[in-house]
Parts: sequence; C-alpha cells; structure tokens
Amino acid sequence: MVSLTPSENINAGKPWSEVELKDIREFAPLMTSQELADYLGRSEEEVIAKVDEMGLEFGV
Repeated sequence: MVSLTPSENINAGKPWSEVELKDIREFAPLMTSQELADYLGRSEEEVIAKVDEMGLEFGV
C-alpha cells in the first residue's frame, strides 16, 4: 500500500495532471476520499468531485 503523508493541499485549484488522473483510477477503489486527497495534495471536495466526474467510486 502507498504510504500516506498528510499534505496541505499543495495542488488545490491546479489543473489535474495525467499522473493524478492515473493515480485516481488506480487508488480510488482502494482508499477513502480523505486518504486519496491527502495523497494527492488536494482538498477532499476536489477529489470527490473528480472521482464522481470520472464515474469511479471509492472502495473503502
């Protein structure tokens, strides 16, 4: 599993990178929304919206 370190939303408001989108597809089914937000350095609200937009669901 990926080691998670809480971030300070360093990427909040930035356009989504291809790497982030790949990570969302890979990790959303394995993480909670808050875990994924921390991993990506995004707000939980941003991550929830993007996961929904991509038609994915959180697995935990």
